Amino acid sequence: MGYYLFSSKHIYFCIVLCSFLLSQDPPELFEHNQSTLQSFYFFDGVTIDGNPIDSDDWVGAFNGDVCVGARQWDTSLCGGGLCDVPVMGDDGAIYTAGYMTSGDVPIFKIYDSSENTYYTASISGDYSGCDDTSNCSWSNFGFNSLQELSASSDQDVIPELFEFNISTLSAYYLFYNAYDINGLNLQPDDWVGAFKGDICVGAKKWDTTTCGGGVCDVPVMGDDGSNYSQGYMQTGEVPSFKIYDASEDAYYDAIVSEVFTWANFDLNMINYVQAVEYEQLSIPLHYENNLISFYTLPEDSSVPSVVADIEDGLIGIVGESFSAQNNNGVWEGSLIEFDTYSGYWLRMSSESDVLTVSGPPPDSDKIYELHTGLNLISFPVSGSVSIPDGIDDSIEDEIQFVIGESRATAQLEGEWVGSLTEFEGGRGYWINSNIDTDFQYDLASLTLSRQSSELIATQFPFHQSQSQSFYFMDIKGIDNVRPGDWIIAYNNDVIVGSRQWNGGVVDVPVMGYDYFDYTAGYCENDDIPTFKIYSMNTHQFINIESDYISGFLPNSIVHVKNIDSKADPSVAIPNTLSIASVYPNPFNPSTTINFSMPFDDKVAVAVYNLKGEMVSSLLDDHYKAGNHSITWDAKMEVSGLYFVKVMSSNSEVTHKLLLIK
Repeated sequence: MGYYLFSSKHIYFCIVLCSFLLSQDPPELFEHNQSTLQSFYFFDGVTIDGNPIDSDDWVGAFNGDVCVGARQWDTSLCGGGLCDVPVMGDDGAIYTAGYMTSGDVPIFKIYDSSENTYYTASISGDYSGCDDTSNCSWSNFGFNSLQELSASSDQDVIPELFEFNISTLSAYYLFYNAYDINGLNLQPDDWVGAFKGDICVGAKKWDTTTCGGGVCDVPVMGDDGSNYSQGYMQTGEVPSFKIYDASEDAYYDAIVSEVFTWANFDLNMINYVQAVEYEQLSIPLHYENNLISFYTLPEDSSVPSVVADIEDGLIGIVGESFSAQNNNGVWEGSLIEFDTYSGYWLRMSSESDVLTVSGPPPDSDKIYELHTGLNLISFPVSGSVSIPDGIDDSIEDEIQFVIGESRATAQLEGEWVGSLTEFEGGRGYWINSNIDTDFQYDLASLTLSRQSSELIATQFPFHQSQSQSFYFMDIKGIDNVRPGDWIIAYNNDVIVGSRQWNGGVVDVPVMGYDYFDYTAGYCENDDIPTFKIYSMNTHQFINIESDYISGFLPNSIVHVKNIDSKADPSVAIPNTLSIASVYPNPFNPSTTINFSMPFDDKVAVAVYNLKGEMVSSLLDDHYKAGNHSITWDAKMEVSGLYFVKVMSSNSEVTHKLLLIK
């Protein structure tokens, strides 16, 4: 028979262990799993409001939001009246995921059983009982002796979104002033929180009576490598801020008067933080080129971040002397981030999409620094204002013209004329100035109405180019011309623009070649376009003649004077359905099919391969008698011979197409 001798130490350990095992189940938030890795933290005393806690109360240890240990605080069952809190480590098991690892520092909570309330606790002496080298950090089988663990029954209840974990790395952002959404001082129950993305990294109740000198500091925690600080601030990053309005139980994004990057132990003095209601901007986009701007942007205004939702359909971006292109998901070029001062061309490959961003309220007092010549700028707010009203009288004489997407306006004999009648939020504008000057929009007559962002509908379609010019003309002196007739611009036999005449001076857009296939054959510098009038009454074409039709220059205005005309028998309405031309042909990847109809009818245009299979239906709709154009984009098709078929109610015509890639 063998015997096992128990020492007094063994007996004591058994008593403690058995007492622990026989104690009450822990409160809900203190439930945890036993790990093979553990450390112990001893406290000389545990108090709430300075009073020792009762034997039914508990102390729990946490790694972030994860309970990693707990002890019922019945000192009569603890050796020497000194209880220890077990703190479990991550031993690789599923049930200990998120538990302590070497170097982590636990936080502690106290459960008051009589009040059924949990309190966040602090350790007096700032962990002074710990070994200086470990700073109370966790290690397997460690024994840490600490001073008093205390909590206050009137401690603040942190708003749900502002909960964060204490890190060993921190900086402080001190605000002299804090304002709510109405510009009023925050109240003592309001809070300011610091964020990295969606992660709260610090918060402070805004009770200035408890802040030194009435200046409150918001702690901003850094990522110290522990699980509970994962995703927190790193050196060089900039936190964002939110405000919690207790009276409204509402959270608001906030702006700050100065921006400081985060670094451990930094003290950053900031004049004010103010709650804002972020504004959402939605910009409809169409195929090919879109001239846009932003009156608000998110904190991360980098190109990849802003265009993330439309990236698949976005080919490239062009600003004033800046550009970016999407190269297999990587954005390359000199345009790194957007701003709210500039206009941008967005080239889309998708038929339609919507670019949506949100950010702080627009700056209606925005001042633009215009240089002599063309300036590609934004409109600074939501809504719209007429061109004459939007340009302040003090500078109006220095603004020669304004160009938008397929629209323009210019001063002619003291009057603004052209199809561009309003500035509107979300659109970009070329503004031509005679001088270097500061420019500010006059927003006194701002309305919520908005123009359509779509290209102007036309019976004579053309592709929107980033290179465009406008020829202003008045054709009211030409015989048999009526409002509603069309003016069409050609470069050789290619339609490069059109505008329906409104009875006064009208701007006819002329598109230039911008080095993309769908503008092949469009005007290049110094090309002289020709113009024809199409009569909606007689279905006849009339040539426009003038000595003032100058050569094409991108983003310029031409005033065409001394207009004369003569009938153009070569383009009279044909007697039969016909395909007048296909240009270019051969092509890659798009070509324009020009067809003519002898009378109003329903017409269908489709493309077929050599097997007789339809590969694309280009249109199926009612069209008026006259000449029409439609473009086929064959970027998804393989090289080879195709046939385009134009079909009306009683006839059809076919033309060969050769795609070469």
